[in-house]
Amino acid sequence: MSAQPHRRKRNDERNKTYTIYGDHNNVFHAAEINMPLEFNLLGYKAMRHYPSQPFIDLCKKHHNRIIIGTDAHDAGALKDTKTYNRAYTYLKENGLEITEDIKMLK
Repeated sequence: MSAQPHRRKRNDERNKTYTIYGDHNNVFHAAEINMPLEFNLLGYKAMRHYPSQPFIDLCKKHHNRIIIGTDAHDAGALKDTKTYNRAYTYLKENGLEITEDIKMLK
C-alpha cells in the first residue's frame, strides 16, 4: 500500500476534498509498536475533517489503541466532559480500545 494519504470527499456544504488524519502506514506502524493514536476532541466537537471515519476504520482494522486529547487553547476545553463522553461512546461503539497511557519508546 502506498504511503500517500488517502483522499475523500467531505460530506458538508463546502464539499471539499481533505486528507485523512494519518495514512495507512502510520496507523499500521503505531499498532506494531503499541503506540496509541490521538482522537482529537477539538476536531470532533467542531466537526472538522479530523478525526475522520476512514481514520477510525483504519485504527479498528489494525487494533490501535486510542488516546483522547484536546487542543486546550482555552482552559474551558479541559472541563468539556460532554464532548469527552460523546467521543468516548463513539470510540467504544466503533470497537476501539481507549487508553490514558503512553509509554515512550526507548
